[in-house]
Amino acid sequence: MSLRARDLQFYYGARKILENISLTADEGELIGVVGPNGSGKTTLLKILDGLLKPKIGSVYLDGKSIQEMSIKEIARNIAMVPQDASADVEFTAFEMVIMGRTPHLGKLSLETVEDEAKVKRWMEVTETLHLAERKMSEISGGEKQRVIIARALAQEPRVLLLDEPTANLDLCYQLQIMDLLKRLTRELGLIVICAIHDLNLASRYCDRIILLNEGVIAAVGKPIEVITAENLRKVFKVDAKITHDPETNSLNIIPIKSLKEREAESRKMICILARGEGSK
Repeated sequence: MSLRARDLQFYYGARKILENISLTADEGELIGVVGPNGSGKTTLLKILDGLLKPKIGSVYLDGKSIQEMSIKEIARNIAMVPQDASADVEFTAFEMVIMGRTPHLGKLSLETVEDEAKVKRWMEVTETLHLAERKMSEISGGEKQRVIIARALAQEPRVLLLDEPTANLDLCYQLQIMDLLKRLTRELGLIVICAIHDLNLASRYCDRIILLNEGVIAAVGKPIEVITAENLRKVFKVDAKITHDPETNSLNIIPIKSLKEREAESRKMICILARGEGSK
């Protein structure tokens, strides 16, 4: 199984959002998409899910363009967990997850016993079955996120896309979500692609990282190849200290100061020196 994107370009009106984006994702990979706000991460995920149509280029699943697929066919192969998934609703967690079975139902069909069994299985995988009868408005943020992921998995996709899956979660839930995503790639062979802000989490869990900057790919490769001091200066405009953590076998990124702050300090020092020269 493979997902391919070739030479993607996308515009909002006359404004170019993505340019010449090509990527490859294979079975069992967890790929992180990182970059500053406005770099095109969410737009890229929506194109990969077929929600947006690129002006140029296409996305292929096992060699077939998703533009040639029906909405249901796409939904049976690719599932999306958006950043702003509405979860404060009066549905129970079970009712929320069973909505993921919709792509597998006929127009007038209702869920079967088999559908319910599959929903329970995915709730077990995401450790949310104990929440089945709880209303979504009554559970915590981390629990809601796992329920939304369970709903996506109930589609039985081969590709899982997530937009900032750890946003606004505490440290414990962040690790739980990322551990779950890693397990899905290893045990089920899913392709998982997630946009993520936390570079430390991306370094720890992702097999490969795509670094976007102003709509183009600035770097792609293993975390150690992409998350470098030079790339952080160029793309994120920060100086950072990067070390290797032997316990997690991942990078530890510590931002030190923004380039704007460094430039301001330099200007201040120049002014001090200039005043000193002038007083002589």
